[in-house]
Amino acid sequence: MNKEQFTELIKKLQSPMNQQERTQVEQIYYQLRDTNPSDNFVELMFNEIITPSSIQGFCQILFRQDIDTNGNLCALKRSQNDRQVIITILSYMAQNPSLLLAQFVGAYALLEITNQRPIQEVFDYIEQGHNSNNTEIQLNVLSLVSLLAISGANAFPFNLLEFLQQSLSNPVDAIATNAISCLLSLLTSDLVKVEKLLTNQVKTQICMAVLQRVVQTLQNNNQAQAEKQLKAFCQIVGQQADHLVNQFTDVIALLKQIVLAEVSEKIKTEAIYIFENICGATDQMKKKLTGQVLDFVQCCVIPNLVMSDADFNNWANQEEYDFEDDSIRAACENCSETVSQKIGKQIILSLYTDLFNGESIQQKFIALDFLRFTLEGIAHVLKKSEIKVLVEKVIALTLDENPRIRYDALDCIGQMTDDIGEVLNEFHQQIMGSCFQRVNDQNVLVQRHALIVIAQVIDLFEQNELYEHKDQLIILTENLFVQEDMKKKTAGVKLLSQLCEGLDESDLLSTLSKLVPDVLQQFFKAVQIIQQNELLKEQTDYLEGILDCIKQAIDAVPHMFAGIVDDIMSNLIQVLVYSESMVYYGCYLSAMQCTFKISEHFETQKYVEQVYKILIKTLNNQCITSSSKPEEEGETFLDKNQVAMQTQALITLSQLIDKYPQCFGLYLTEIYKTLKDFICVDVDDQTASKLDCICELLKVPDACNMEFEPVHKQLMPDLIKYTNIKLDDDTYLSLKNIGDQAESVQIYVKAYYSHYKIHGESSFEQTVNEFFNILEQLWINIGQMFKQEFEEIEQDDELDQEEALAHFEGLYQEHKEAVDAIGGCLSAIIVSAGTSDINMSSRVIGLCMKFLELGTASTPGITATIEAFGIFGDIFIHSEQNQANTLMQSIYPGLTSIILNQTDDFDLLNAAYLSLSHYLLRSRSALAANNGDLLNKSVEYLNNLKEFGREETEQLFDQIVNYLVISGDILNQNEDYWKALLNYAKEMKSDPQIIADTVSFVSGLQFSQETTQLQVACLSQLLFGNYYNNIVKNAENQQILISIRDLLKQHHLIVQNTIQNMGEYAQKNATGFFM
Repeated sequence: MNKEQFTELIKKLQSPMNQQERTQVEQIYYQLRDTNPSDNFVELMFNEIITPSSIQGFCQILFRQDIDTNGNLCALKRSQNDRQVIITILSYMAQNPSLLLAQFVGAYALLEITNQRPIQEVFDYIEQGHNSNNTEIQLNVLSLVSLLAISGANAFPFNLLEFLQQSLSNPVDAIATNAISCLLSLLTSDLVKVEKLLTNQVKTQICMAVLQRVVQTLQNNNQAQAEKQLKAFCQIVGQQADHLVNQFTDVIALLKQIVLAEVSEKIKTEAIYIFENICGATDQMKKKLTGQVLDFVQCCVIPNLVMSDADFNNWANQEEYDFEDDSIRAACENCSETVSQKIGKQIILSLYTDLFNGESIQQKFIALDFLRFTLEGIAHVLKKSEIKVLVEKVIALTLDENPRIRYDALDCIGQMTDDIGEVLNEFHQQIMGSCFQRVNDQNVLVQRHALIVIAQVIDLFEQNELYEHKDQLIILTENLFVQEDMKKKTAGVKLLSQLCEGLDESDLLSTLSKLVPDVLQQFFKAVQIIQQNELLKEQTDYLEGILDCIKQAIDAVPHMFAGIVDDIMSNLIQVLVYSESMVYYGCYLSAMQCTFKISEHFETQKYVEQVYKILIKTLNNQCITSSSKPEEEGETFLDKNQVAMQTQALITLSQLIDKYPQCFGLYLTEIYKTLKDFICVDVDDQTASKLDCICELLKVPDACNMEFEPVHKQLMPDLIKYTNIKLDDDTYLSLKNIGDQAESVQIYVKAYYSHYKIHGESSFEQTVNEFFNILEQLWINIGQMFKQEFEEIEQDDELDQEEALAHFEGLYQEHKEAVDAIGGCLSAIIVSAGTSDINMSSRVIGLCMKFLELGTASTPGITATIEAFGIFGDIFIHSEQNQANTLMQSIYPGLTSIILNQTDDFDLLNAAYLSLSHYLLRSRSALAANNGDLLNKSVEYLNNLKEFGREETEQLFDQIVNYLVISGDILNQNEDYWKALLNYAKEMKSDPQIIADTVSFVSGLQFSQETTQLQVACLSQLLFGNYYNNIVKNAENQQILISIRDLLKQHHLIVQNTIQNMGEYAQKNATGFFM
């Protein structure tokens, strides 16, 4: 290709054209560029990048893009004259400084440094340019250095730090700015940790020199350059904040000087972010430093939380107010949140007191804003009395005459639901009363926000608390359904969804009878609209709310929908088709969840094929696209909504195969191929769901009268491939990954044993061995990954004490979930197959014994011991008597030692009592039950737990009562024993099954009149409380409920006196029970 043709080709690339024409032009360009040898292309491109023209800059970008994308395979690298080209360009740049050319030279020079073939002429150019009197050349040189600095200071043949120090001291502010950019590249390079030249002391000196230079630039009244400098310094601090902690006093003084100066808001914003970063890196503040931090907060942070007139007008006048998260107020809010975790509760509370005493609108606004962003930092150390004061202050401001203050007070309550959670329920009467008032506010934005906050507060409610506001909520919901305001209608369907979750059917029927026809009418109307037009955002939100409402209503009162399921399903299919084509994740998710919820209550098999086709289409969609444009070559674009939809598609496909395996025989091959070809972008969630789907496929052969063994032989290698992984330096699995793998194994185990129990299977022994090989490897992997991640946290110098503690807590939780998942597999084997196979049961027990080997001196050991005790409990229930006895003999000393030695770990105690109780239920062993030391210690625990406070200990309390009930029954204890135990039993409230079992035991006992009164009071309290529906609707409890009803009827006055203090929910339950 000659010069004229090449020039014309580049001009076409630069010009707009249709996609077909563009594709043809791009193919010609790529063909020329990728031809070997590449000298023709390089020569043509070289001429263009040093010849002033309309395409010069574009060619410089294309040439650099080729290097960035293709590295050692780029055209310049493949040519004969690569170095000569670079040398010539350097000569050109000496006369014609150009940022684009500097970027091109820097990209190639960096490539050669990586190849250990540095180009000396580039460094010569840098040194000569540095000594030049031409500012433009000096700036160009620093742009080049900035690119090369990521290779580390050692890559330069001269002292880079001295070089940059000179540039930083240059009186020209722009040169100092570029020098700071170079330091940013150097200090954020991956190599910075290994370079001996960059000691912590040197890093600190660099940071302080940069900050002082920023102040100098401001003194030069050059705010434009100061802003660039401070922005780069903010990025440096993001990586090196811990090195400034010892200089924080000086840093605070300089930052305070900047924030209080007459400078732009952007400069102040960057200064506050820098302060926040260093504050976050500070472990424990000394008293003097705390005072300086507090002074900065009072002088520079709190005053900038103020709401400007523009902010107020935007809020008041816009339907959708977008808060600018790069504003100084946003920076101050984030800073307040960080500071609250560092300077202590008492200081923050004193600030609250001062701020809430303010009388102006701005002072009230600041008080609420400061509270919203600092409460989380001190929530864990607040007393209820202190929370009460704060709640009262906030509620008082919901009555303020200014609508924005009322709005923000409501917003503050909403934030409290996140920060102090269930503690807020103590004040639900005052809070809900305030929110109900604001629903009728004069300002529509306040009205809408009150509805949002009501929904947030309700999410925290126990059922009895919801019933205290039932009538008001029903009236409010019905009123919202007749509103014209779409946002209020959306809030109405949200509230109805919550009522469906929390109220009993009898209390929902009247409301649902009124509102469901409207919900369905609006749903069908929305489906008609989407067939012709695209929905607006408000309409989409409303449709999502309707779908969630239908899902919850069907779950609560399924019989109400019996005659219209087909209409709902056919319309749901339309929503799925629409949301899949438009990539509307919210609608897609809600519609999929609604579809599956319907399948749990109604026969929807005939719709499976339609849903399946939508799922497969979703999974075959591309979520990653690559630009074909040469100037963007190698750039990829991720459609996050598509990724989220594919994750949901995998989840729903897994659920449908589990629910309707008989529908997937014809699609088995297609599903398997789709799953094998599917590339997981969301590695954690999609990989787990993909493997779940593969494992669920094992249920299809039996359901479709297909041969089981060929499918098993096809799927089992995949299960092994994805789970039986030996970790090494090149293989990493997080603890979550391992837990997900174990959960997939559990699906496969259940499906396999379900087949085996009926049909048998020729490779049974081999398959069982494979299962245990997998589980044993998973157990090894958990240990390795925990150790590795623990050591990484322990050795991470950049974490302060608080951050390290948070990381450790997260690690312990991930470890627990992974061990729980393996335990779930072992329990599934026991429950599915029993313990008749000696080899299998011994493998289960053997792995549990490995759990116990960790001991109880460490958190991982306690977690593993808890899991082992849980599995032993399952073994006791499902094993023969002699097996149970043998196992109990081996673990009894350790189990009783845990109980008698009064461990502080409530979960461990709970597991020990559970295992012991299951053994007693199975064996009815008087010898095991008649352990005086255990009985006495158990009573001691109950007394201590009552004094300790119930929130963290309810489950253990109930488990101990359960153990004492079972022991008392086995030993035929006397009435005094039961009288004492009944006083404890009536306090149970955490576990519905244990409560049901206790009710069953207690109801069958015969007592004197005095103890019978206590027995009736106990039964009333347990039966009519929060777990009433769990107990009454359980088919296994129906026979015993008849005798309980007769007993309670005989003592109806005691029942009435008991439930009178239990609230409306208990009274309603008692009325229904005796009808």
